[in-house]
Amino acid sequence: MSTQPEKEDLADADTVAVGAKHGGRSRHGLVAFAAIVLVCAGIAATIVALRPTDATSAIKTGHYSIARDLLEQAARGGDARAQNTLANLYYLGLGGPTDQHAAATWYLESALQGNTDAQINMARHYVLGLGVSKDPMRAFAWLFHARSAGREVAEGDIKLLAGSAQITPTHLQRVRQLYPTIESLRPNGDGE
Repeated sequence: MSTQPEKEDLADADTVAVGAKHGGRSRHGLVAFAAIVLVCAGIAATIVALRPTDATSAIKTGHYSIARDLLEQAARGGDARAQNTLANLYYLGLGGPTDQHAAATWYLESALQGNTDAQINMARHYVLGLGVSKDPMRAFAWLFHARSAGREVAEGDIKLLAGSAQITPTHLQRVRQLYPTIESLRPNGDGE
């Protein structure tokens, strides 16, 4: 056995000696720094763990921009429910700026797939001219198709529209001729 200390022992001794020169402060400083790093890592891990991974959780917890991102992916994939929900976020301006044109676009995509909530929302956009030109006849047609599919809430909107000066009995007949199917409500590229 050698009485000479190993190189590793010297390095440790130097570190301890340096700490000892300063009353042990550098050793305590290192421990405090390590504790701060661990606490920050724990907080970061907690934040990541709390980040919603699905759109429903994101909406329920108020993480609307995350919900928009998640819904956008699903909507582009053709998910009618995601399209309608994404449109709602654009309509309300949750998770980003209000965008009525984007809302109408996603409502339309969903409505064309038979989503009755989106059909009612699309009708309301046509009544108010939100993101599309005002068109009470198209609005009525969307409501008619939603009601025909069993969506009773459309009935109230139909009564309001039919009772307004915007739609006459002649218009109602014309709507049934022009838009007998959901597909006939697809815009024809001329802005409608």
